[in-house]
Amino acid sequence: MTALRRVVQFALTTAAVAFAIYQWQLRPPSGTVARTFAHGGRERRYLVHPGPGEAKAGLLLVLHGSGGRGRLVERRTGFDDRAERAGIVTAYPDGIDAVWNDGWRPDSTVDDVGFLSALASALAAEFHIDPAHVYATGFSNGAGMAHRLACESGVFSAIAPVGGYPPSHILERCNNSQPVSVLDVHGTADPVVPYEPLARVLQRWASHDACTEPTESVALPDTDPDDGTRVRRDEYRGCRGARLVLYSIEGGGHTWPGEEPDFWRRSGHVSRDIDASALILDFVLAAPAPAAAH
Repeated sequence: MTALRRVVQFALTTAAVAFAIYQWQLRPPSGTVARTFAHGGRERRYLVHPGPGEAKAGLLLVLHGSGGRGRLVERRTGFDDRAERAGIVTAYPDGIDAVWNDGWRPDSTVDDVGFLSALASALAAEFHIDPAHVYATGFSNGAGMAHRLACESGVFSAIAPVGGYPPSHILERCNNSQPVSVLDVHGTADPVVPYEPLARVLQRWASHDACTEPTESVALPDTDPDDGTRVRRDEYRGCRGARLVLYSIEGGGHTWPGEEPDFWRRSGHVSRDIDASALILDFVLAAPAPAAAH
């Protein structure tokens, strides 16, 4: 066999293995159902993982990043098993052309706020979930979309964005009068979505939620000294019927803390000191319901 033929054969084998893994990632896990939802003249795709049992404690929409899909972010975040134990229904919608209209693309006419709000309301009604316990999280572009939902929809009482935020004009024209609990997770060395503007984003939410007391800052234990990160937790105090918490991943990249190794792309250090999915579930379950503000 010539050297060129060996190289070609190796390349084809590698591509076949990569494609097989990709196809495996696209298969819904056990207990997850693929569905469509009509909105704005389009059939929108989503996955839902209701879990067993009748009593449901809440609904969590999980939004993929740019170029992603619901099935990939479902596997990446690993919410399902833990959500089942907590009685949380998880749903993983797909953006149009694998992207959400989080405000960074002024020419976009896709009404993702309307779609995601309608989908969340329909699922809450189907699974008999208290409307006060509907939440959203997301990564990167999905994180920016979660912020926009909290600003422009009264459906979501808590959000937990990871590695993303919307443009400033979205937050400046926030028209949701209800308090919103926010858990934000972001790497200080994120090469894709810079960390520095996050201070202004959090200050906008602190103003929205009428947080009146200084933040409480705590350095968390460095449980994995080899991951290249440390974690600092800042919680705003005296907020009106809401909680506002920031986890800064010092040295962390554009990644989901606690995720399994992902060979598709690597954008900096992944923190092993915290598990973002576990933190998010704990946070939304403990978040004050909007009625608590009255």
